[in-house]
Amino acid sequence: MEGSRDDIIVSLLVSALLEKLSSQALRDFGSVWCVQSALQQLSDVLEKIQELLELAEQAQTKNILVKRCLRSLRDVAYRAEDILDVFIYEAHKEKDERYGGRKVYQLKKKVGQSSVDTITPDDSLPLLPPSSGEAPPPSPPDDLPIA
Repeated sequence: MEGSRDDIIVSLLVSALLEKLSSQALRDFGSVWCVQSALQQLSDVLEKIQELLELAEQAQTKNILVKRCLRSLRDVAYRAEDILDVFIYEAHKEKDERYGGRKVYQLKKKVGQSSVDTITPDDSLPLLPPSSGEAPPPSPPDDLPIA
């Protein structure tokens, strides 16, 4: 689709939402909290929306109402992405707590050297995003009110 800088593209956001909905973390969360069918319904609705978005994204150059609808849908998609991110975070947190917050350590003997490798309960899903090398911000002291 050839478009201008002012075109509103929502299909990429919906694709990201569908990818998050299919993540193992959300499937596990859905299973634990018995919401698999609701997550599947959400995925089905998003797939239908995705089909319509190609036409709407092309039509926005000729129809200001379509552009306004896309703008609203984009805002909703951003909020939905934020909510799914919270669910994924909670799923990882719950999974970590289920394993007692422990990490499993495995010693590996190498020729002439030994090393310790850290293995999380599910190595395919990191519990925290990779560090940028910066230290986290300090926590406020307990005796200070938080605004």
